[in-house]
Amino acid sequence: MFRELAEKIDENSLIDLTKELIKIPSFVTGIGEGSEKEIANFIAKTLSEAGFETHLQEVTRDRPNVVGIMRGTGGGSNLMLNGHLDTIETHGMKIDPFGGRVQDGRIYGRGASDMKGALAAMIIAAKTIKESGLSLKGDLIISGCADEEGKGMGGEYLAKSGLKADMAVVGEPTELDLAIAQKGLTFIDIAVEGKAAHGSSPEKGKNAILVMNEIINRLNSTYLTELNRRQHPLLGKPTLNIGFIEGGFRPNVVADFCRISIDRRIIPGEDCQTIEREINEIIKELQTKDPDIKVKVDVMKWAKCLPSEISPQETIVKSVSENLRDVTGREPRIIGAPYWTDAGSFVNLVKIPTLIFGPGELEQAHSSSESIPIDKLVAFSKIILLTALDICSREKTKNNT
Repeated sequence: MFRELAEKIDENSLIDLTKELIKIPSFVTGIGEGSEKEIANFIAKTLSEAGFETHLQEVTRDRPNVVGIMRGTGGGSNLMLNGHLDTIETHGMKIDPFGGRVQDGRIYGRGASDMKGALAAMIIAAKTIKESGLSLKGDLIISGCADEEGKGMGGEYLAKSGLKADMAVVGEPTELDLAIAQKGLTFIDIAVEGKAAHGSSPEKGKNAILVMNEIINRLNSTYLTELNRRQHPLLGKPTLNIGFIEGGFRPNVVADFCRISIDRRIIPGEDCQTIEREINEIIKELQTKDPDIKVKVDVMKWAKCLPSEISPQETIVKSVSENLRDVTGREPRIIGAPYWTDAGSFVNLVKIPTLIFGPGELEQAHSSSESIPIDKLVAFSKIILLTALDICSREKTKNNT
C-alpha cells in the first residue's frame, strides 16, 4: 500500500512548487543578513492550507524559520525533513535566477539544486501522505531554516527550540547518495600590524604585507603538508583556502596592516581550539626570528559548525537505503559531504541522528546556471514519502530513536 501511495506523487505539482520557490528571492546579502521572510510565509501558507500545524520562528529580524507538523497519534518515532530557505547571491548568473525555466528534463534557477528542489519534494511527499488520510504514530515535521548559507543561525535556533525529532533528513545535494558524515567549517582571520613609513624609505617602516607573505608561504607549505597527512575514510583530508586579502592603502606608503581570511574545513578528530593553536605556532616561529612581528589570530568557534558523523546502522540510514533500492533499483552509496550543512546543528547540539540526502548535484550548487534533474527530484520525493511512512509508523524504542 505504501508503494502505491508513493506512485501518487504528482510530477506536475512537484515541478510547479519547485518553480514557485525558485521565483521567490531569498538570498543572503552578507554575514548575518538575508531575505527569507517571503518564502517562509509562502511555505507556512502552503502547509497550513494542507492541514499542517504551522509555526514561524523569528531567528532574527525578518528572517524566520518555518515549521509544519503533521501530528501523529502518539507512541511513534518523529521524523524531521529539513531544508534551508536561503540561497547565495545571484551575481554572475547566466540564466534568469528567478525564472524557474523547465528545459530538457531540468528546472533552472537559483536554489534549484541547493536546495529549493529538495524542499519542494519534501513538502509534496508530506502533503501526499496528509491527503491520503493515513494515520501515523509519530509526528512528521517539515522545517525550513534561514541563514544556512550565512552563519547557520536558523539551524542552531531550530535545534535549540525544543522541537521533538527522533531523527532527521537534510535534503542537501548528494545526487541520491547517503551522506552520513560532513566536514566542519571555521573561518580564520589573521591580521598583521606593521609600521607606516614613506615609500621612498621602506627600511624605516615595517611592511605588514611582507610579513603576511611569510605567513601565507608557511600555511601553504608546512601546514598544508601536515593537513594532507590527516585522513577520514569518508571525508578525506581537511582543507585550507585563503579566500580574502587586504592591506595597505597606497603604493607610496609602507603598509601598516594586512589581513587575510581563511576557510578551514574540519574532519572528525579536529576542533577549533586545536586549529587556533596550530596557526599560533606558525606565528610564534616567525616571531622567534623577528620579535617585532605583531599578529592577531581570530578563529570562529561555533560548536554547530564542527564536523558531524552518524553510524551507518542508524534507523534513518537503513530506512532510506531500503526505499532508495525500492524506488530506483540501485544500491545505496554511503558517502561523506565535503561541505557543512545544518545537520551539524542537529547532530552536535541536540544529538539527533541526521542523514544528508538529496536529489541535487553538488556541481550545480552555487553555479551560474544552477539546475536540478526532474527525474531525481521525483524519485527523491517518493523515497522521502516511503521513509516518512516507515519511520513514523514505528513504535518509539531505544533502538530506533
